[in-house]
Amino acid sequence: RAGFAQACAEIFSLMQLEGCEPDQASYNIMVDAFGRAGLYD
Repeated sequence: RAGFAQACAEIFSLMQLEGCEPDQASYNIMVDAFGRAGLYD
């Protein structure tokens, strides 16, 4: 599961590099992925 969270973080970073501004849905997906992986900090 931590691998999925890491992949989400990489995609999130790539989106920002390409000029795609994250929205509420993007942030919610990130929070959900890290929460499911047990990465709360």
